[in-house]
Amino acid sequence: MVSDVIQDFLEDSTQFEVHVMTLENSIIFKNKSLIQWNEELAIPTVSANEDISIAQLETLHLKALNTIETVMTNLSIARSSYLAAKSNHEINMIRSHKVIREEIEGTTRKPTNDFINKLCEERCLNTFKVYAMSDLIFNFWQDQSYKLKQLNERLTSLNYTKRN
Repeated sequence: MVSDVIQDFLEDSTQFEVHVMTLENSIIFKNKSLIQWNEELAIPTVSANEDISIAQLETLHLKALNTIETVMTNLSIARSSYLAAKSNHEINMIRSHKVIREEIEGTTRKPTNDFINKLCEERCLNTFKVYAMSDLIFNFWQDQSYKLKQLNERLTSLNYTKRN
C-alpha cells in the first residue's frame, strides 16, 4: 500500500519534471526561452571559503548592474503586455456576454448565468491563453527582479569604498 503511494508520487514527480523542462524550453520571450534567459541572467557564484578581491567584486557588481538593467526593462515590457492582455480578455468577455444575450433574446431559452459564463470563456479561450501566458512571463520577470534585489542588498551591505 505505502509503496504504491510512493511509486505514484515518484511517477508524478517525473511527469512534473518533464512538464517543467518543456515549459522552460518552450516558452519564448523576446526570442529566448526561459532557460536561455536564466542562463543569461545568472550571476557568478562566490564560495564562502574563497577570498574575493576588489577587482572581482567590481566585476560582480558590474555584471549585476547590467543584469538589473535587462531585468527591469523586460519586467516593464512584461507588465505592460500583461495589463494589455488582461484588458483585452476582459473586453472580449464583456463583448461575448453581450453577443450571447442578444442571441438568446427573443427565444424561449433562459440559460443560467453559469452557462453563459462558461460559453463566454469558451468563446474567449484565445484571449485567455494570451492573458495566462503574459501572466506567466510577468511573474518570471518579477521573480528575476526579486532575485536581483536580494543580490543588490547583499552587495550594498558589503559597504566597500574604492579608493584610487
